[in-house]
Amino acid sequence: MNSSIARNEMSDASDKLKSLIARIDKMLSIADRGFLRGGPTDLLLRESLAALKSEIRESAREINLDRPVATSTADLCYALAISEASARFTLRANAKPATPAWKAGLATVRGEISYQLHRLERDFSGSARPLK
Repeated sequence: MNSSIARNEMSDASDKLKSLIARIDKMLSIADRGFLRGGPTDLLLRESLAALKSEIRESAREINLDRPVATSTADLCYALAISEASARFTLRANAKPATPAWKAGLATVRGEISYQLHRLERDFSGSARPLK
């Protein structure tokens, strides 16, 4: 595989993982600011959590159906991040937002994604464009 294709795959995988992390960070930030339970923010967080969980689970199913998916390091890191995040996403989609368990559940998912993003960036650090 030429280095241009590898850089593009790395960049695509990195962007997807960073997008998931940003969504989780936004949800955690909203939860940390505090809000009235049962209000519009509560509904927003519940809907955001349900959408995120559904997207990660669906992506994990697609990865499992498309085996062998890991044709490159970037594909492998992305597949591992999604598979591990899905496996660790034990938080119910309708869980009460902003509770310590809710925050910990999201932090666990974020950690799995961040770990694989770090591996991806480390593996490509010499051959890819700098990541933001």
